Amino acid sequence: CRYIRDAADEADAIVDADEVEPGDIVLFDWDYRGEGDDHIGIVTRIEGNTVYTIEGNTGAERIVKEKTYTLPDGRISYYCKMV
Repeated sequence: CRYIRDAADEADAIVDADEVEPGDIVLFDWDYRGEGDDHIGIVTRIEGNTVYTIEGNTGAERIVKEKTYTLPDGRISYYCKMV
């Protein structure tokens, strides 16, 4: 995840939550260290202040599934445009 964040930063592709679109990448910081390199997902849709993602290695089952986050969510550290 750190490499994706660094590449997005270099490409000026890190965006605010109000600029996120389906297909963009979301980086998570489960440890709240501010680094955003713990987990990654792909935004599938946004409805109001809810972001829907598809993520792998998720939950106790460690499977791919859709998840939702109500914004603001402190675990979300970066959004990256796909360029």
